[in-house]
Amino acid sequence: MNNQNAKKVKPDTSGENTKYGLLSSLLAALFILALIALWMLSGKVVIGGSDTDKVQPIAVKNASRTSKDNGEKKLFTVRARLFTSRARNEVLHMRARSEADSRVQVRAETAGQVIKTMGRKGAIVKQGSLLCKLDEGARRATLAKALALVSQTKSDYLAATKLARSGFSARLNVAAKKAAYDGALAGAEKARIDLENTAIKAPFTGIVEERPARIGDFLTVGAPCARMVKLHPLLVVGEVSERRVNRLSVGQKGTARFVTGEKVEGTISFISPSARTETRTFRVELQVDNRQNRIRNGITADVYLPLKSGQGHLISPAYMTLDDAGRIGVRTIIRGNIVRFVPVTVLEQGDKGVWVTGLPSRTIIITAGQEYVIDGQKVDVFLEKDATSGALNHERS
Repeated sequence: MNNQNAKKVKPDTSGENTKYGLLSSLLAALFILALIALWMLSGKVVIGGSDTDKVQPIAVKNASRTSKDNGEKKLFTVRARLFTSRARNEVLHMRARSEADSRVQVRAETAGQVIKTMGRKGAIVKQGSLLCKLDEGARRATLAKALALVSQTKSDYLAATKLARSGFSARLNVAAKKAAYDGALAGAEKARIDLENTAIKAPFTGIVEERPARIGDFLTVGAPCARMVKLHPLLVVGEVSERRVNRLSVGQKGTARFVTGEKVEGTISFISPSARTETRTFRVELQVDNRQNRIRNGITADVYLPLKSGQGHLISPAYMTLDDAGRIGVRTIIRGNIVRFVPVTVLEQGDKGVWVTGLPSRTIIITAGQEYVIDGQKVDVFLEKDATSGALNHERS
């Protein structure tokens, strides 16, 4: 009874089921990994769920920067523009200042008291005009005495010469009379000059800048009567660097524009043969007309000196590049759309670009993409402005 009523006990198989489940999952994972590995080794990519017959290979650019599409070679495209050489009118700009051609102290050449002055400060006086008059004193009487001595010695000399010809006087006596006559002439000339020097006159036409002498002053030899400045012709003086001084020459034309508004034409009258030690620059003087004395001494000016013109190309500095040797130049397009590097010489850089030489008169220069092509490479060209692409029909040297 007890045995019949007893419950039947089933064996525990949960551990075995778990073991079989883990093994199945592991096999499934290995199978999936195997499929992924085979897919990766195949080198093909399925796009948008399409079958394996519509896969695309990964494109790789070669060293010549081209790609393959359906077996055809595609050229690298660059932008280019046709440049034509033109006359380059280079102008040298020089900062300068006006400077008087002459500025002197007019000094007394004889001593005396000032009895008269002419030409107030700032007045324009002509050459030879009276500036200061000194008291003559006894100078006029001294001159009269010297002239009388000249007359006497001349008569003695003529008489001695006549007697010598007749044989009544020795030739030695004639020489003595001649020496006395010459001495009298020299004394008379000295007295005349001393008298003339009592009138101190303007050495040139100019402006009285200062007049220190006053009526009643006693001037010794060398004392100043007035200071004068000569503003015609006027000098406009500046400094030029050692790299450009050889491009200038005496007689060359130029234009000066002053801060006061005046604009005048002039000619180079002087170029210093020596450079300033501090700046290594050379003094250049432009002589300009200033007859009306409108331009004052010491005014700032801009001087423009046209230099010898020549042919060149005006390009953007962005178009320039370096070759393997480190030379600066541009990459151009020659016959057959072939790239060629041409070295250039930079002449000047301005607001509109850079002036260069070394290129043929008509040159097609690569303006975009020059850093991605090499010498001798064939490219596809897009010409700016003309909007022409493809093969070009032109010749380049």
